[in-house]
Amino acid sequence: MSAEPSAKESLVPAKKRSRPQTNLLLDPADTLPALRAQVEFYLGDSNLCQDEYLLSHLRRTADVQWVNSDLILEFRRVRRVFRKAGIDPSQRDLMLEMLRKALADSSLVRVSEDLTRIERKSRFRHRQHKLSAAKKRKVVVEGFPEDVTQEMLGSRFAPAGTILSVKKKGDLGTTAVIEYKQKRMAEEAVLRFDATPLDAGEHSQKMKVSLLSRWRSELAAGKKSMKTAVTWTNPAKVLMMRNLPPHTTETTIRILAANVRKPDEVRYERGKTQAELCFLDKEAAEFFVREFRARRDVLTLGGRQIDIEEI
Repeated sequence: MSAEPSAKESLVPAKKRSRPQTNLLLDPADTLPALRAQVEFYLGDSNLCQDEYLLSHLRRTADVQWVNSDLILEFRRVRRVFRKAGIDPSQRDLMLEMLRKALADSSLVRVSEDLTRIERKSRFRHRQHKLSAAKKRKVVVEGFPEDVTQEMLGSRFAPAGTILSVKKKGDLGTTAVIEYKQKRMAEEAVLRFDATPLDAGEHSQKMKVSLLSRWRSELAAGKKSMKTAVTWTNPAKVLMMRNLPPHTTETTIRILAANVRKPDEVRYERGKTQAELCFLDKEAAEFFVREFRARRDVLTLGGRQIDIEEI
């Protein structure tokens, strides 16, 4: 009879079977697409607007923005792609050549001829993205009594989060814009304070609270006053449309302008021969001027050729 195993021997775990080693190398056909995706991510708008380190290394020569190729090669995720492709970090020339091939078809970035720079094909406008992020942190408050002050609004809306600013215009006494430190705080303010009064006393009428982005969508759909929009959105560019027929209407001007690009607001007084077109985006206004002038011969009113000027 065979001897039974001792208690000590029974506690020894059985030896695990060795598993076959999987090939960790990246398929050559996937290496270049993986490199391109990673570099496009690093130098894309959404990453640059929040990556202060990479943004500090973004240089500009003439109209070209670029970073040093060696900087990109040092990034961990890029190195990981090369490592999975079986390329040693010491093979710098090979890595640069692979970057050149990977970015050859990229619509966002390219490698310079001497392989020393990774260049963006379009300019990154940091301020524009910062402003875009700020808009997401703002709420519009409407419908409170005219005697309500900015301090009273700040106290009422403070429980939703840290407030950066409260702006209430004199000619729009019942409308205000409140900017929070974070987007989630603005969303919380809408949930907390929409359809509620400022207080239970003499300011008991219910307020309308909405995110600025939603408010602007309602404006575009014609559900908001254009006068209110001009004050709060602060158009980036105003164009003057001249030589209008005296009998024209604001609706006619809007239809004419929409043939090129719909302005965010039209300011017109009946009987006048000129009108102001307001744009919230400067590039949209510049596009409008170029296209309108190029099609000036067909964009007429009452047989008149209409002039457009920047003011």
